Amino acid sequence: MRRRWPLRRQLAVIVVVMTVAAVLVIGTVSVITQRTGLINRLDDQLQITLDAASRDALPNPVPPWSGSAPEGAAEPAPNWQEGPEVGPQLGGLTVVADASRPVAAQQIRAEYVDPETGEVHDLDDDQVHRLLAEAGTAAAPTTVDLGEEGTFRVSARTVEESITVVAGQSMAQVDRTVGEQVTVFALVAAATLSITLAITLTLIRRGLRPLRRLSQVSGQVAATPLASGEVSLQRVPEAVTDSSTEIGQVGEAFNTMLAHVENALQTRESSEQRLRQFIADASHELRTPLAAVSGYAELAHGAVEAPGQQAQGQQHTVKDSLLRIRSASSRMSLMVEDLLLLARLDAGVPLRSEPVPLAGLLAEACSDAQVTSGDHRWVLDLPEDAAEVTVTGDPDRLYQVLANLLTNARSHTPAGTEVTLSLSAGQDWTEVIVHDDGPGIENSRIGRIFDRFYRGDPSRGQAAGSSGLGLAIVKAIVSAHGGQVSVSSRPGSTSFLVRLPRRRG
Repeated sequence: MRRRWPLRRQLAVIVVVMTVAAVLVIGTVSVITQRTGLINRLDDQLQITLDAASRDALPNPVPPWSGSAPEGAAEPAPNWQEGPEVGPQLGGLTVVADASRPVAAQQIRAEYVDPETGEVHDLDDDQVHRLLAEAGTAAAPTTVDLGEEGTFRVSARTVEESITVVAGQSMAQVDRTVGEQVTVFALVAAATLSITLAITLTLIRRGLRPLRRLSQVSGQVAATPLASGEVSLQRVPEAVTDSSTEIGQVGEAFNTMLAHVENALQTRESSEQRLRQFIADASHELRTPLAAVSGYAELAHGAVEAPGQQAQGQQHTVKDSLLRIRSASSRMSLMVEDLLLLARLDAGVPLRSEPVPLAGLLAEACSDAQVTSGDHRWVLDLPEDAAEVTVTGDPDRLYQVLANLLTNARSHTPAGTEVTLSLSAGQDWTEVIVHDDGPGIENSRIGRIFDRFYRGDPSRGQAAGSSGLGLAIVKAIVSAHGGQVSVSSRPGSTSFLVRLPRRRG
């Protein structure tokens, strides 16, 4: 059942139980210590009383009569005191007994002084016999219960050979003092426990406030639908994320976890949006050539079936339609191959891994670009140790990276633009730069230039038929080789930087 209690109740119960235990231990030790001290003081006082009573009990060596006792008569009792008598103190008792006398005359003095009134009372025979039987010694007094008279600390001493002196002191004052102390202590303990409980509950309530806030945020996050759509998760307030406290550390870790979850959900949503956009763009791109194929097929079919037309005209129409169909089919095939390549790279299909000298690839790509586009100026800039610059990868895909970058520069820059293909190598990285002095790219478009099906600024002379997959393939191939690709642009200067890990040894 205790495990089902709230943490606040558990902490309060623990504090109260520990406080009660501490109060009981302290109170018990205090009462026992004080009672022991009072009894020791009473025993010291008892020792003085016993000494005085022993002196008073000594017989007078000179009998109070003269001559001898009549023959046959009983010997009179001796005079036990001479001079002033020292009586017992308030609450004290004294018993003097002579064992040499007959039993009926053994008790010489047995009296008790009432501590309240100061009156002297005689003790009865039962009380005297109990005192004589249970009295301790001067060094080790005992406690004797005399019924209505109360309890006494009692010690006895033998005077001469037959006289026994018993002295006692009432325990009433000790018991009264200890009882008052217990009462005061109980009242103080009750007040202390009440105040402690109130302060404890206040501090616990205040200390657990951040934890309750954390619980509320957790409940709100748990109630947030996370299956789809944009998700924004509530955070724990800064007051609950103080790293100097344990709850603050939990709150800080909870906020970090929520940030990771939110980023993951945003990434998922962004990926789904890109997928939807990708499907829409792919469908749009494929719809145009498919419509062309369908239209030219209908045109060719109509030319063949139409009566009364000349054979030469029919042949020209059919031939032109077939050429257009082949062109559209080639475009669709190229797009499908690019999509398949991107899908393989996204799936992590490993590429070929072999030493690739970059200088040869750059020379080949630059030469091909000069052949396909003679209206641009193509410049190849290689360092002296270019032959030693080698990377590990797939030579065909790396050539595709260079070809796509050069095609992009040619397609989006006007005739006469100078395009420079350069190579530089560091200790760990190899850099390939494709630079042109064309009109540049707007800053608002640079962030999306490597997105799939994204087309650049039409003012840069977008080539007809571009699918918008070239730079996306460049980024995917470079990433698959463990490299990075970036772009920087301003009017009159645009540079694409490809960084690849350099092969060692």
